[in-house]
Amino acid sequence: MVELNAAAKENASLRQALNFQKASGHRLVAAQIIGRGPDSFSRTMQIDRGTADGVQPGMVVATGAGLLGRVREAGPHAAIVQTLGDPQSRVNVYLSKSNLQGTVSGGPASLALEIQHTLGVTASNGEWALTSGVGGGYPRGLVVGEIASVTHRDSSTSDEAQIAWVNDPSSLTFVLVITDFLPS
Repeated sequence: MVELNAAAKENASLRQALNFQKASGHRLVAAQIIGRGPDSFSRTMQIDRGTADGVQPGMVVATGAGLLGRVREAGPHAAIVQTLGDPQSRVNVYLSKSNLQGTVSGGPASLALEIQHTLGVTASNGEWALTSGVGGGYPRGLVVGEIASVTHRDSSTSDEAQIAWVNDPSSLTFVLVITDFLPS
């Protein structure tokens, strides 16, 4: 029964990945996760694709659900992915309803979002954070996560929010490397 459930989850993930490929229009290389970093928030993982498969450092890594991170190192037949959970990760985003801009950064247990204020516009729980494409690090429109909570700061030009990441790195078995986009 456990094997059947695992197969059903993997099948659903593969269908989601196929839909992602069709919707994104990007060239993708599917890779299996063959190793994970020692930390509980999975800051890094190893995949079974490398330079021989067209994977290069800096390439964006996603799942059918959305953004996971980027390739940090690549050898001929394997690569290391730095996930958004790494405290050094940063990604520029916009919010789905308010269209506010911000920056998501990794942390030990969750993703944090610094949101830039726009007069009369506020962020709210349930808004989706998507890559903005600003800065050239990631293509526009990849889902990062959903705002779980917002802390409004009256005397500041920005607010803080916690993001519920669309990807649970501990439950992933494969990922998609976007091979036709390199950061500028």
